[in-house]
Amino acid sequence: MMVKLYLGLYGPCGPVCGIPIIRQTVNVPSPDEFPYDLMLDPALLPLGWQRLGGSVGEELGGVSDYVDFGPDGARTFIKFSHQVTLDPDEQAASDAYTGWEEKWFNTYWATPTEISFMPVNPDDPYQLGFLDASVDEVPLRSYTYLQRHGELIILVLANIDGDLFTSGQFEDILQK
Repeated sequence: MMVKLYLGLYGPCGPVCGIPIIRQTVNVPSPDEFPYDLMLDPALLPLGWQRLGGSVGEELGGVSDYVDFGPDGARTFIKFSHQVTLDPDEQAASDAYTGWEEKWFNTYWATPTEISFMPVNPDDPYQLGFLDASVDEVPLRSYTYLQRHGELIILVLANIDGDLFTSGQFEDILQK
């Protein structure tokens, strides 16, 4: 059974006035309709990491559950995010996958050589890329992993610094 969730942004007087300026109704799937068991188990993350946020919404025609995790501390740019999107059927997911690729990958992303991960099903389209950057003079590597499996699209985003979170830990989580 789907549950409707009302999300709204309010005008300048805030939610006290109760005047929404933008409305959106999102169908939130029940546990028997959505593969919540595929969402990241927080126990796989390093000690001290916590859930920073999450959302349920519609993404490119499918219903998505998104969670965001990070370490407790000053390096707030070190994160691990996971999103699973359930499309109405396999064809809809296949059609949407191109949009996902366009949204998350461009010519600046490179294929990592230090990670040898491949999906369990070799027929699943997927892409794994990285981009080196720095924040506050701290070097980091940003990974993006995208996979379509049947009517599911899986997105994993990770910013690692090699200290609080490493490439090896990222690959270990992908293997699970």
